[in-house]
Amino acid sequence: MLVYDEAQRAFDAAMVTVTHKHDTATAHNKSEPELFVEFADRVPEWCVVIGLIGTGQEIHVGEEAGIGQWRRAVEGSARWREWRIHTPPAVSPEFQESAVPITRVPALKHHKLVRDAFQLRMNAYRVLLTRAREATVLFVPPLPELDETFIYLAAVGSRVCA
Repeated sequence: MLVYDEAQRAFDAAMVTVTHKHDTATAHNKSEPELFVEFADRVPEWCVVIGLIGTGQEIHVGEEAGIGQWRRAVEGSARWREWRIHTPPAVSPEFQESAVPITRVPALKHHKLVRDAFQLRMNAYRVLLTRAREATVLFVPPLPELDETFIYLAAVGSRVCA
């Protein structure tokens, strides 16, 4: 599972090149979404890429491509026929003309605007990624406003530990 926070603000290819100009291991001329999709494609069985998004926040140089570059990254994958995109209603128009199957998921709709930094930290679920594929830990704080997130993660196959 790969999680990209603020996915609408992912760097385009030009900004990746500028940011990583001294890093010979980074694939230049590719956007961050393209790199994430390539990482996922390397997993032989399956992989999930979760883009946590907000709208209207593409505010810095290199972020102007927005959510559309995620669509282009999946469509450009050698394994694009294996991908499935699940999107909240607000951003589904970005994916309408895609050849990749799209599912609109109303439960992914953002319901509440939070401006308090402490509250944002409390509302965030934590993800611990390990090198071993058998261990990815998601921690969802036991808050009523996160019940829907917890239920969704369990419904899509996340194992629940007490």
